[in-house]
Amino acid sequence: MKIALLLLAASMLIAYVPKNIMLCKTHQKIAENSEVKCRWVCDKKVSKERKIENAILFYKNSKYYKFVKKDY
Repeated sequence: MKIALLLLAASMLIAYVPKNIMLCKTHQKIAENSEVKCRWVCDKKVSKERKIENAILFYKNSKYYKFVKKDY
């Protein structure tokens, strides 16, 4: 049991180290750039809208579902 815990701790340490090594100065500058953050947020929003649009088109073209316009 102790050996398994030791191996688990060692593997977690090995998995944790590369994340710290990957953070170099260029990656830090990119992460701090507001234009890159804005572009990332915009791309994420467009991707979400595209998924919603694809889902609506799927249901519109399906023979099992119908959109009914309701008068409120």
